[in-house]
Amino acid sequence: MKIAVLNVDDCYLTEGHVARLHKLGELLLYKDTAGEDAAIARLQGVNIALVSPYRVRPTASLFAHTPDLKYLCVNATGTNLVDIEAATARDIKIGNTPGYSTEAVAEHVFALAQAVMRKLVVADGLIRGGLFGAEPSERVAALPLGTGLAGKTFGIYGLGAIGQHAAKIAQGFGMQVIACTRTPKNIPGVREVDFDTLLHEADVLSLHAPLTPETTGLIDGKALAKMKPTAVLINTARGPQVDTEDLIAALKQGRIAGAGLDLLAKWANESPLYAMENVVLTPHVAWFTKEALGRMADVLTGNVEAFVAGRPVNIVN
Repeated sequence: MKIAVLNVDDCYLTEGHVARLHKLGELLLYKDTAGEDAAIARLQGVNIALVSPYRVRPTASLFAHTPDLKYLCVNATGTNLVDIEAATARDIKIGNTPGYSTEAVAEHVFALAQAVMRKLVVADGLIRGGLFGAEPSERVAALPLGTGLAGKTFGIYGLGAIGQHAAKIAQGFGMQVIACTRTPKNIPGVREVDFDTLLHEADVLSLHAPLTPETTGLIDGKALAKMKPTAVLINTARGPQVDTEDLIAALKQGRIAGAGLDLLAKWANESPLYAMENVVLTPHVAWFTKEALGRMADVLTGNVEAFVAGRPVNIVN
């Protein structure tokens, strides 16, 4: 069995993980694989590949030029960047790494929500700008008035593992939880509603669905118009699920109160969002914690071990 890790640093493998993979066959470790041509060259004769789809997109062309490939595993939960149909047609199994960042992403939802609602970035700027050099009365007048979470309604779109964990955290804050989900879950303390009700009732609306044709552009001008003017939108799912231009318009017009965004449909050098005090942006780091990276490496290594043993797990096709 020949195994290749195309960008080992993106898989966060420790010496222990590498040792486990070495036991399974010939192991090739690369740090700098970028682009399809380089990937195809390095996958010749390879049976198993660990791939970062953001560095090397697993396309129909890649699968067509890697005749010995039997299994490809991505270092992500989502597989929207993988041509699943092409892989299946060539009898190549595709694996993913579910669950490694569930807690991290759910926790980041509330980091963003509180940063927006308690105006933490504004408050931090006041301190750095010398607020406490001012007279006491001037300090109080400058303080940003925040909004609390207790008693508010937390709305979830998508009740997968991350959505469910976010629901638990919301309940810990004393929030009422509602959710719109494709498959009923019957979770204690979570009232399942339709999409319109979710939009109308949520004080904090958090997205937790995979990117599909149905969820692309989900939060557009029509959806935003149905939200409370005091509501906050949180997106730690996928950028294209929110129409950025419609969101900018809604924020400028005061149709919603704010947004916490870990991703955008497209990052630009300049955006009106960057100047908005009621918007907090993070560069797709919701998943990026020490604990999550350790679990990612564990799942990737376990996936390969299971495949070699003839008992594959986490197969998406």
